[in-house]
Amino acid sequence: MSTLPGIKANKYIREVLAADENLTALVKPENIKVMVLQPTNFPLISIRRSALETVYNKDIPTEDSVTIEITVVANEYSQGMEIA
Repeated sequence: MSTLPGIKANKYIREVLAADENLTALVKPENIKVMVLQPTNFPLISIRRSALETVYNKDIPTEDSVTIEITVVANEYSQGMEIA
């Protein structure tokens, strides 16, 4: 796999999660979101890039270090745990 620009990491993770048949049996692909707008339906998975830092080697940018937060929201605790 080639290096992904960090700015697109949350989009890439959403695509991977939405392609997982075991996960989409529990959460509709349209409820795996990079941005959550109200009103929305549960259960849902929210993907948020919380940090992005470019790593340099000898003044040349070599890679991005990305921190992603994935939040699962469900009507019932047990459902949320199964999704997570």
